[in-house]
Amino acid sequence: MRRTLVIGLFFIVTVLLVSCSTEEWEEIQHTSIEGIETIVIDYRSTNVFIQPTDDDELKTALLLHDNGPSFALKKGNGKINIRTKSNITRLFSTQKPSLTISIPKNYTGEVVLKGSSGNVTGEDVQIEKLNISGSSGNVDLTFNEFMTHTSISLSSGNVAITVREQPDVSIDFKSKSGNQSIDFVLDEQGQTKQRTTGTIGKGTYPLQIKTTSGNVRLEKLSIL
Repeated sequence: MRRTLVIGLFFIVTVLLVSCSTEEWEEIQHTSIEGIETIVIDYRSTNVFIQPTDDDELKTALLLHDNGPSFALKKGNGKINIRTKSNITRLFSTQKPSLTISIPKNYTGEVVLKGSSGNVTGEDVQIEKLNISGSSGNVDLTFNEFMTHTSISLSSGNVAITVREQPDVSIDFKSKSGNQSIDFVLDEQGQTKQRTTGTIGKGTYPLQIKTTSGNVRLEKLSIL
């Protein structure tokens, strides 16, 4: 009984501390990509935004609304590892950290994102190899020109791929209970309830998406 009371008081105090915190700050690191073949981003439950940059360095910026831990960045053996740090007090906060990754346009390696409930959003994605895996988070990526070898695997998250022009892709969409929607006519189409395959154009770039209960969409950007 006493232990239960102590634990309950701890959570009450934690919630009060979080709700009273109004501090906002950003931690930023710039890292050279020379000799780097793989960038691994372990975002856990943090929302991630990826974007291209004309700079020669990788920029990692984490926006925080508390004084808790930020992220760890390690570099070596041709790889950059970025990992957000967890904090139990953030379970009760309505203001979650957000991570922005600015990737140099001249980077020719692979980008790997892995997490849990965080969402992954990308604008004007320009990555040669992209691999995303997660659980309940959503993935929403926009490509001005699709030239990316893409593999996405989620549990209950939804995936939306938006392109400005007709892509040159080979499609393999798998979803056990989610819907699949494609705005383009497929060549060599294969269709079942749980899987859609086919090509658009020459099928140069593979676009592989796998979900359990999430929906999958490939759509053309609407210009108003």
